Amino acid sequence: MNELVIACTTINEEKHIDRWISQFVGIQCDLVVFDAGSTDSTVPRLLSRGVKVYSYLGIDMSFAERWNTIYRSDLFSGKYILRIDADELIHSTDVLKLISIIRECSVDAIYLSRYIAFEGKLMHFGRTRTKVLRCGLSGCIRYDDVLLDESIWPVTSTQCIHSDIKIIDSPIIAPSFWLKKHLKYAELEARMVCRSLEKKKLSIRLYYMLPPYFRTLVVFILRYIFYGGFLDGKTGLKYHICHSMIYRLMVDVLITGNFTV
Repeated sequence: MNELVIACTTINEEKHIDRWISQFVGIQCDLVVFDAGSTDSTVPRLLSRGVKVYSYLGIDMSFAERWNTIYRSDLFSGKYILRIDADELIHSTDVLKLISIIRECSVDAIYLSRYIAFEGKLMHFGRTRTKVLRCGLSGCIRYDDVLLDESIWPVTSTQCIHSDIKIIDSPIIAPSFWLKKHLKYAELEARMVCRSLEKKKLSIRLYYMLPPYFRTLVVFILRYIFYGGFLDGKTGLKYHICHSMIYRLMVDVLITGNFTV
């Protein structure tokens, strides 16, 4: 019996799904995908490669509700669940290292390092690396139900360790799709700000105390200059213009224009 289940949620991920499957070839683990009603070739491609595919019980479930359901499912009782999104990469040696940790250490959940690739180049600076809780024994991880920004926590008394295992967010998307996707994120963030910031981190609350538009420039200067984003070269400049300025400006336009409720 395989100790590790690699899980993913999908909707119209035909651009990524073959790459996602290929990185686990030859590794002793179970691949499971929960699909939210894809209308492209995502599901046929998965089934043709022998991947187990389940449909969501509730299409209208939030992101957090979906993953809480997965981590609590009887399907994976006694197993470790590793979440790798369709547009993410993990090296096979890191998966094998994770399996070794599971077998040799008395641990319930494992933190991984998440990196970002932009236009195919790995970002190293500008605070683009984060620690994420992505692997855990069934029932040992919970997601807070927030509109935006994943909030993932170990359940009470869960034993966690931090590892150097790396996952890379590396989407294959055109600029027009990036704008469409991040406009949706901007709408969610603007809605969150208009409703309440009480549960957000102090740094986020302080950010929204600054004047609109000006705070966008502050974030760009901090990440690109003070945190060394410029060391990633031209690609780093484009990344921080997109994520620290364009995205943040979209949020402020929506907030100040009262386009959200």
